[in-house]
Amino acid sequence: MKERILELIRREGPLPCERFMELALYDPAGGYYAAGPLRSRPAGDFTTSPEVSPAFGETLAEYAVGEYRRLGEPPDFTVAEAGAGSGALLGPLLAALPFPARATAVEASAAARSALSARLPCLNASPPDEAPDRLTGVMFANEVADNLPVALAVREGGGWSERWVGEEGGNLTFVPAPARAGVREW
Repeated sequence: MKERILELIRREGPLPCERFMELALYDPAGGYYAAGPLRSRPAGDFTTSPEVSPAFGETLAEYAVGEYRRLGEPPDFTVAEAGAGSGALLGPLLAALPFPARATAVEASAAARSALSARLPCLNASPPDEAPDRLTGVMFANEVADNLPVALAVREGGGWSERWVGEEGGNLTFVPAPARAGVREW
């Protein structure tokens, strides 16, 4: 993946940080989360709190029950998770619900979608571009916000600049870039 990104930089110039992150994390052919094995598991690259204990999912089920009641106990109540990984959060959460709920997961990783389908056959696991536009219920997103592609802005004196990803000596490096209008406005 590094070589592919370097080739792109050599061809087109430095990449905005969010484009670099999108490629490095979610490119189907080599992105860290989108390609290769399931990352979040005890024998994987990292373990998150839901893999340590089902208590996290069971605790969040209490919130889902409250929302179910607040919404008038709709028959199409859905529990969804963005970046569901292995299903270690969603599995215990669904098992702790005292009512039947639809379940869906939005997951960029093909390996994770496969693990989710094996662990929770009732679950609809889809890539982000196939996620439902709306749902009646709750959406959880544990450990996913820190993996969203973002622009990198730097306050310098009285203005803003950005850091893009460029190349130096065959390595990826941050390079200064003028702040784009959307970044300045934000």
